Amino acid sequence: MQSDKKATACSPEEFLVDLLTELKEAGAGYNSKKLHAAFELACTMHSSQNRASGEPYIRHPVDVTAILAHMGLDGDALIAALLHDLVEDTAITISDIKSQFGTEVARLVEGVTKISHIRADPASRHASAENIRKILFAMVEDLRVIFIKLADRLHNMRTLDHLKPEKQQRIARETLEVYAPLANRIGIGWIKNELEDLSLKYLDREAYYDLKQRIERKKSERNAYVRAVTEILATELNKHNLDCTVKGRAKHFYSIYKKMQDKQKSFEEVHDLTALRITTREIPECYQVLGIIHSRFRPLYHRFKDYIAMPKSNMYSSLHTTVVGPEGRLLEIQIRTVEMDIIAEEGAASHVIYKQGGTTDDEQGLSLSWLKKLKSWEKSLIDPHEFMQEIKEDLLQDQIYVFTPNGDVKRLSQGATPVDFAYHIHSDIGHHTVGARVNGRMVPLKTELKNCDFVEILTSRTAHPSTSWLKFVKSSRARAKIRNYIKKYLDTERIFFDIIKGKNQPLPQPRLPPKGKSGEKIDKRNKELFLEGEKNLLFELARCCNPAPGEAITGYVSRGRGIIIHRRDCSNVPNLLEDPDRIVYPSWRQKERHYAGAISLQVQDDRYILPEIIDIISSINLDLSSARKRPLDSEGGKIRIDIKLKFTSPEEWKILRRTLAREKRVEQILHARYEEVQER
Repeated sequence: MQSDKKATACSPEEFLVDLLTELKEAGAGYNSKKLHAAFELACTMHSSQNRASGEPYIRHPVDVTAILAHMGLDGDALIAALLHDLVEDTAITISDIKSQFGTEVARLVEGVTKISHIRADPASRHASAENIRKILFAMVEDLRVIFIKLADRLHNMRTLDHLKPEKQQRIARETLEVYAPLANRIGIGWIKNELEDLSLKYLDREAYYDLKQRIERKKSERNAYVRAVTEILATELNKHNLDCTVKGRAKHFYSIYKKMQDKQKSFEEVHDLTALRITTREIPECYQVLGIIHSRFRPLYHRFKDYIAMPKSNMYSSLHTTVVGPEGRLLEIQIRTVEMDIIAEEGAASHVIYKQGGTTDDEQGLSLSWLKKLKSWEKSLIDPHEFMQEIKEDLLQDQIYVFTPNGDVKRLSQGATPVDFAYHIHSDIGHHTVGARVNGRMVPLKTELKNCDFVEILTSRTAHPSTSWLKFVKSSRARAKIRNYIKKYLDTERIFFDIIKGKNQPLPQPRLPPKGKSGEKIDKRNKELFLEGEKNLLFELARCCNPAPGEAITGYVSRGRGIIIHRRDCSNVPNLLEDPDRIVYPSWRQKERHYAGAISLQVQDDRYILPEIIDIISSINLDLSSARKRPLDSEGGKIRIDIKLKFTSPEEWKILRRTLAREKRVEQILHARYEEVQER
């Protein structure tokens, strides 16, 4: 129910008629006597209050209730929505509500009231963080509390025009950072999209209206294109006797705005403004439809995602593919069953849990694993600012899926590192991590993992967490485990950390080497060593084993000579390991190299060929500088594609050449060369 009505002096009867009409359209179930009593109480208690628009305050709870009715919530939740501001703004108490409307309604109103209780300085970050903390802990007890709060925030965002600009922006920013991701985590896609669009309207008004006008101007052209593609796909699907529904959908403003910002593109460069959604009856039909689409249109394989095999943490399931459609335009297509479509729009939690009473103690409720995390945090004494940061990083972000060496799938927060992965497996693995292989290659521990990476953790019995890990770990679990370890062993490790950090005492100076070439050699190698997360440390190479660059090494923190570097297989290392608090694991610093390459291809002319070649280059993560095509001859229809790109290793160049050589449509590599360049 959109609340864009002009301010009017409606009578209570008119508001009641509006509400009952909305409930009837939504097919809502409720106790009519209790609903009328709740409406009369809300009308009476809010009678002296007006909103900033000048409307009677009762408009707000009525519209919030209508939103929840269209979401399919039960009668108790609808009554609680009508009453949700009474305890906060009037003399009514929870006991009054309990005696008149029952324990269930009172519990819901109390949950919403707790969320909104803090009314400190509007600019106070502490109040905002504590507010969100209460929202999430109230949600643990009954998900209907957060549905009411989301509907409340949605209606407030729809009517934000009447507030001062600074308050508009504060509310919009909080909505974009917390409430929209929260709606996404619960799986209510339409609320998430509308909250994002409304937030953009107030955070970047000029961009919002410019985007709106541009999209409106292209609306008729876009609709004609969607109709043409829909007819093509419908014909293909009918040939295979598939009972599917094909619909076009315009992307919401914020998703287009975000793409323009993230990829530094102008509006004209964003071609995929529209997407198609195909719904089927059964899961096998989804994959059959995918095959038909890929046989008809060329897919961009690096943009294919299978959320049916690996659903998102909010139980979202669908196939996503991007193809080169008619006229060479990129076209995004989602394929899912009717049930998946309902869950994607209404949310898995709202579709399943609230219809069974709303509590999260039932089996379906706990299938949302992130709610378990909230339960584990409920009694924690985390600072509100720290709590907010962990919420944003751990619960409100998208998820990735990575594999163990045995092929088991693990779900992590986007941006997670090998250290996060190690602690996700087990605390002991995290504590003893010394290195990681991703897809068979050694990587730094701060490397961000990507979807479908294979991750192997290397451990050592004598290793322990480093304070530097706290600078890059993503998950609250890993951060808490690292802090707990440091706190537990703080006394025994104080000297170690003081030496590494240079606190409380001067950093120990290395013993000077003898004069001559020997000294120059040691000085040069010192510059090639570093310890992850630390700067300006002094290293000395042990004379007993004289380690060379590239060899596996172990460092020992000496009080008088800095960090002494030994080869891992040095005979003295076992003696050093008896004092594990002084052991560190430095690395040899590798010089970062940069290369520029140029390659020319002979291909048969085709309007799709250039984007296909660009897609191939993008799929192997090379930095494309330019790509253009020109005729080779006037009769044979052959063209030449000239490409310039940047990369960081000769191996990447070899992969590119092998990939292009295997491409059937590339007839010949006419020219290929690269050179190392000095980056400024």
